[in-house]
Amino acid sequence: MSPACHVRMLSGTERGAAAALVWQAFSRKLGTALFPEPKALAVLAQAIRPDCALAAASPGGAILGVAGFRLPCGAGLVELGPEQLRPVYGRFGTLWRSWLLERFGREARDGELMLEALCVRSDLRGLGIGSRLIDGIETEARRRGLGAIRLEVDDRNPRARALYERRGYRAQEAVRAGPLAPVLGFRRATRLVHRL
Repeated sequence: MSPACHVRMLSGTERGAAAALVWQAFSRKLGTALFPEPKALAVLAQAIRPDCALAAASPGGAILGVAGFRLPCGAGLVELGPEQLRPVYGRFGTLWRSWLLERFGREARDGELMLEALCVRSDLRGLGIGSRLIDGIETEARRRGLGAIRLEVDDRNPRARALYERRGYRAQEAVRAGPLAPVLGFRRATRLVHRL
C-alpha cells in the first residue's frame, strides 16, 4: 500500500534530508569525488538548490523522496563549485574534485527539463512514491513551458528504466562512461526522453 504523501517544492530547511537521499542513491557515483560520507553530506546539504527540487513529504512533513532537475538556464539540483568544496576539502582536495565533478555534468537543452536525480527512501521503494515524483516533475516542466523531459539511467538499474518506459519515456541513445567507468561505477547509461 502506498504511503500518504504529497509532492511539493523542497524547502531550504529540508536540504539536509534531501542530501541524505541523494547520497543514499548516488554514493557509488559521487563517492570518489566527495568521500568520506560526513563531508559529502555536509557539502551536498549546502549545494542543493531547493528551487530545482521536488519533495514527496508525509503528512507529518518527513521527506520520503526527492526529484531534482536542471533547467535550460543552467540552474540544477546540486551546484558544486570550488566555493562549496574548498571549506570542506581544502585547496588541493578542491582542485581534483572540481575537475572530476565537471565530468559528471550534463546540460539541459533548450525546451527540456533534465531530471538529474530521483531518490526514494530505501525502505519505501516500490510503493508509488517515485511515480508521484515523476508526475510532479512532468507538471513542473509544463508549468515552466518546457516540452520534454530528458534523463539518463545507468544500465545497472533496469527497474528504474522500466518505470520510466511504462510512463512513456523512450530510449534515445546509449551514453558510455568511457575512462570514467571505474569512478562512476557503471560503463553505460541510456538517455530517455519524454515529450509532453
